[in-house]
Amino acid sequence: MKKQWKKTLEELKSEIPEDIFDSLLHVSLPRSVQQQSVIQLSLDSKAILARIRPELKRKIERRLQSQLDSRLKLQWSSTAPTRKFIRSWLHPEYTMDRFMGSSSNRMAMLASDAVCLQPGKSNPFVLIGRPGNGKTHLIHGLVHTIDSMQSGLNVYYTTYRDLQDEISQQLAQKTILEFKKSIKKNDILIVEHFDEITGSSRTITEEFFHIFNHFYDSGKQLILSAHKSASSIPLKENMLSRILSGLEVHIQDPDAYLIEKFTEWKLAQLGLSLNEALLKSMLKQKIKSMRELDTLLNRVYFMEQKGVKLKSLNQLRQFSLDALGDNEEPIYTIQQIAETVSEFYNIGLEDMRGSSRKAEFTLPRHIAMYLSVEYSNYNKTAIARFFRKSDHTTVINAEKNVNRRIQKEKGFQDNLQAIVQKLRINCG
Repeated sequence: MKKQWKKTLEELKSEIPEDIFDSLLHVSLPRSVQQQSVIQLSLDSKAILARIRPELKRKIERRLQSQLDSRLKLQWSSTAPTRKFIRSWLHPEYTMDRFMGSSSNRMAMLASDAVCLQPGKSNPFVLIGRPGNGKTHLIHGLVHTIDSMQSGLNVYYTTYRDLQDEISQQLAQKTILEFKKSIKKNDILIVEHFDEITGSSRTITEEFFHIFNHFYDSGKQLILSAHKSASSIPLKENMLSRILSGLEVHIQDPDAYLIEKFTEWKLAQLGLSLNEALLKSMLKQKIKSMRELDTLLNRVYFMEQKGVKLKSLNQLRQFSLDALGDNEEPIYTIQQIAETVSEFYNIGLEDMRGSSRKAEFTLPRHIAMYLSVEYSNYNKTAIARFFRKSDHTTVINAEKNVNRRIQKEKGFQDNLQAIVQKLRINCG
């Protein structure tokens, strides 16, 4: 039967991705078959099995039946043990069940569900939206769901800027072929902030397109996130056409229902009860993103903790709570924020950016990371890189630590406000 099996695959080779073809070529087979045999085909990779489409399975079965002159049936399975993945970059709280839905993001949620069920079918999957409206949450939730289905798929997650830096480094070290080969072993490629491709050198762009094409041509899932539509990004025609042939979904600014729903949840989380008139006024404001709303509610909570009973929007503005949009907060660099924090705590900037775990350095470091998220335009990966950390999970942990201290330590928020005020004075 091995001869007929090999001939069957050779005849269908043009329709089978190379890595799937190699796996099928080495599958275990019985020596002979009966007229109506059921043949068990057991692959050693669940990921490969998941990518073999039903129509391809039927074609293989029919072609093999013809080769053997038999009405055999093929049953597909995998011998690979179920693996529990530990992904250092995956946020444990960014799951699908924690993502709040409304008409502003419903299409994105439905599209994410479709990608989870059939990775590679909607390709590439592109999430578009303003910063802070849930693109990263949805992507992490998608991976959580794929993992829960025990598919065994390998995921490569990066931001475009990090990938660009890595490609540049590998080119300099003349190890780019090995690097691309290692990426291609994965089943899903996720690139966040893809619109940062603008300004990349021609060489970097071509290397990325080579990686992109491998996943696209192999039927492996590509997931991209960006702040604007691919049609608004200056791309070569061949790459743009491939991206536009996939599934591009926009997450809109939060609607009134989502704003109210999140506000109710957040107030319950904080154990906070607001003046009804103030709450109604807040809900009528133009909120551009969920992150903006979260920041606003946190600031209201901080003032309440100080004993200030807020009753109106004007009162909010008197306390410089400018998340409402009338007086937009200036954007600072990570360097400016880090220098201000190190000056406030009277420590050296390089000590704070170092790897020491002494409390006198770790707390200021965490505060600087936290404020960089709040007051800079840099993403968490870039912030982590400034502090010489390998990935953005360090920044996520810093945020958690600072938020915990805000809620539990009396006077901590006063220090934060003092640092922010110092930042405004230093960089105003």
